[in-house]
Parts: sequence; C-alpha cells; structure tokens
Amino acid sequence: MGSRGKDKGRAPGATAKSGKLRSSLARVGIDVSAEGMARRRDAALGRGWENGILVVRLDDPRLTWPEKELLKQIGGKLYDRESAD
Repeated sequence: MGSRGKDKGRAPGATAKSGKLRSSLARVGIDVSAEGMARRRDAALGRGWENGILVVRLDDPRLTWPEKELLKQIGGKLYDRESAD
C-alpha cells in the first residue's frame, strides 16, 4: 500500500511536515487557529493603514452598502484598465 495508508484521515494538502510546524508554532504560543490567523492579518493591515496603505475586501461585513459602492468607484477609477487608456 506504500505511504498512502499513512495519510489516511489527514486534511487534503496536509503533510506530516505541516502538522509538525503547526505543533511547533502552538508550542511557542502562536495561535494557529483560523481566528488567530485572522487577528494577525487584521493587525498587519492595520500597520499598513498607519503607513497610508488601505487594503479592504468589498465583502467585509463591517462595511455598509454605500461604503462598498464608494470603494468600487475609487477602485474602478484607479485600477480599471479601460479608463487608463
């Protein structure tokens, strides 16, 4: 059966090496949960904002409909290939 039998029950794309890395990160106190990664991502984006860089997802539930529409307009103005011609 080879090494395939050893991977049974493991998440798709997961390897023994990635499992060891997650365990090592958890052992030193780094939150490897989805919530922990989201908090680190938001913290990194916050540091970008402090430097004048805004990164935002249009489907962010914290945004109202008018805010999303304004962002679409700004993004279209800055990055729409057709308007750059």
